[in-house]
Amino acid sequence: MIVYKFGGALARSKRGLEALARLVGEAYARELTRARRIASQKRGKRTPSGSALANAGKVGMHGLVVVVSAIGHTTRQLTRAADLAEEGKLHEAESALDRIVSQHEQLASTLVLEREEDLFETFDEIGSSVRSLLEGIAITRELSPRSRDAVIAHGEQFAVSLIHALLEEYDLPVQTVDARSLILTNESFGHAVPDPAAVAERAQRLIAPRLRRSEVILTQGFVGGTADGVTTTMGSESSDLTATLLAASLGAEEVVIWKMLPGIYSADPELVPHARLIRTLSFE
Repeated sequence: MIVYKFGGALARSKRGLEALARLVGEAYARELTRARRIASQKRGKRTPSGSALANAGKVGMHGLVVVVSAIGHTTRQLTRAADLAEEGKLHEAESALDRIVSQHEQLASTLVLEREEDLFETFDEIGSSVRSLLEGIAITRELSPRSRDAVIAHGEQFAVSLIHALLEEYDLPVQTVDARSLILTNESFGHAVPDPAAVAERAQRLIAPRLRRSEVILTQGFVGGTADGVTTTMGSESSDLTATLLAASLGAEEVVIWKMLPGIYSADPELVPHARLIRTLSFE
């Protein structure tokens, strides 16, 4: 079993999204072939009945989990919208939100999706949820860490909706599992700490059965939820943490983090022009 995590920079263009879908399709095909081979060996070379992954799951978990980040600078834009609302500039905040929705619609349009209208309706629903939050912030003139998390977590919802539609277009059996019900955290909004034991239990309950039904699992990075179901975020770049938490919980053999950069740098190269590529790192 493998976990793929895709950064938001990769998914902000038609070319990047098509590469994402191709990579997922190739990985899924490899896992399915591998599961069939193992299941056949366990059954004395006979063709396995039912789902190949279901049979292989009796001797080991197989399949693919895909974790995605918000696309491009969506998180930054949502943060700006929330800040504007806190300043009482609701019209400007809503304009910023409208641009986010429009950007996702334009990106989706380049993909020529069969169910584009349904996807646009989903974008509108996500946008309406954000709009309600912005209105509340503007009325109270208060942006608490909890409210900020509630706003910015919608960036991953936009991304998951788009990528789900894209993977369906590639005839992949994709199922979305909401990270808010999967990644249990404390209430340190903005820097929430996950509970690995609870994440493992939920992953086994919510993801493992779907993997055994040969489904590709799609979920948000960065986002979690408290025991009471309140949305949290785990801090900048924590989508990688989501991927590794799920990999550990499901006994994955490999975690692959797909980014636009060729490796780990000494600093963020978008912010530090002379950041250098670190060729090797010790585990520590």
